[in-house]
Amino acid sequence: MNQELYKNLYVIFNPLIAFMGILVYPTILLTLLTEKYKYSLFLAGLESLCLYIINLDDKKTIYKYLQNLYFTTISNITNNITYLNKIQPTNHSEIILVIPHGAFCVAGTILIPTLLKDKMLNSPCVIFVDKILNDNSSIFRAVSRISGVYDSKGLTNDNVIEQFEKGIPSIAVMPGGFVEAVSVTSSNFRYYTNVYKYWIKKSIEYNYNIRILFTLNGAEFYPQPEFAIGLRTALAKLQIPTVIPSLPKVPKLYVNQWKYETQTLYSTLKIDERSENIYELLCSDIEKQFNEYKSNVFSNPPLISRL
Repeated sequence: MNQELYKNLYVIFNPLIAFMGILVYPTILLTLLTEKYKYSLFLAGLESLCLYIINLDDKKTIYKYLQNLYFTTISNITNNITYLNKIQPTNHSEIILVIPHGAFCVAGTILIPTLLKDKMLNSPCVIFVDKILNDNSSIFRAVSRISGVYDSKGLTNDNVIEQFEKGIPSIAVMPGGFVEAVSVTSSNFRYYTNVYKYWIKKSIEYNYNIRILFTLNGAEFYPQPEFAIGLRTALAKLQIPTVIPSLPKVPKLYVNQWKYETQTLYSTLKIDERSENIYELLCSDIEKQFNEYKSNVFSNPPLISRL
């Protein structure tokens, strides 16, 4: 039991890594005001450690030690990944769209580092996440850093353009965001496409391919119910996370990958028409891949729909 608990630590503590890091500074202030100085010192030390890790040279021994510790912790998950289709990296830069987001996107935070480690993604890789989370949670950024991701960035247009102009070879994002995290349930696979066209246009503008990293059951780590799904989805579209806490699971992951060379697709059309056509192709392929493999992944396959 203790061994299994250790193997699943990452899944259990992922919500803390994702969100509780935001509360470190307010909590330090609260402990100071209430004269709980030992807690203040501990939290300040934790924050200092995270800031040190964020800026750590990946050639240093301590970085390699922390990275090995990270992959040991997530080994129970990585050993249970089945790749339905593998894509070897090329010299062409890529935008990686991770679908679905999942409640805390364990699939994204596990798969991107694993693909980098196994040389199946070009390095360095920058991953885009919610701006509030990235800018205010040093814990999250430190974990991203030791996972092998070069950096995490808050998702803003300026930040995106900056990374494209730097020529970062791998740019990853979970395009479904909070909406997908809330709305994908065991009975309905709802994928949220609101920003697909944005990334398609950027791929054309900056000469990037698009790779789809599609984990068919990626939302099963923290299963979401259908309860008040309409209201929760509407609030998620306003950037209000309405994920309902649930007991974490460690399912066998089924991952499919495919890519689009957007420079050559519908190249005779204007960019808006090209983006629209690639968008429809992408959505069609998501549903096609899901329907092709769902009986191999789910005992009771969910419905699939586009939001």
